[in-house]
Amino acid sequence: MNHMNQMILASLLLLPSLVVADNFPPPPGEAGRGGVRMRQDIQSYSGENTPDREALQRRREAFQKKAEERFRKSDQDGNGQLSRAEVQQNNPRMAKNFERIDQDKNGELSQQEIKQAFQQRMQKQQQQKPMGERP
Repeated sequence: MNHMNQMILASLLLLPSLVVADNFPPPPGEAGRGGVRMRQDIQSYSGENTPDREALQRRREAFQKKAEERFRKSDQDGNGQLSRAEVQQNNPRMAKNFERIDQDKNGELSQQEIKQAFQQRMQKQQQQKPMGERP
């Protein structure tokens, strides 16, 4: 998978965490009526079922399924965690960041730890882009 596809799939994975909740605070400087209207518009849009939204959801689900399948294949001992050796064998690039990803420092990576690291990486990349280049 090339880097652009990884970026697209990563953004799809992050989208559920970006859904606006009812108690979402208004952005700085928009605490007045305009901010309320903007939040209402975003909440309304986030609940719509459009063909584009449905296609996006299918792609997100396919990506999630593929990530889970890859994790299962890499988990050679079937314990639900990836050891350093399993990561090194199946994803040497991830192995270089093993200590950073292993949040609980138990010497193994869970699906949740990998997902969190991936989300943090995507958020950092988004923050580094100039405003005009953000999706």
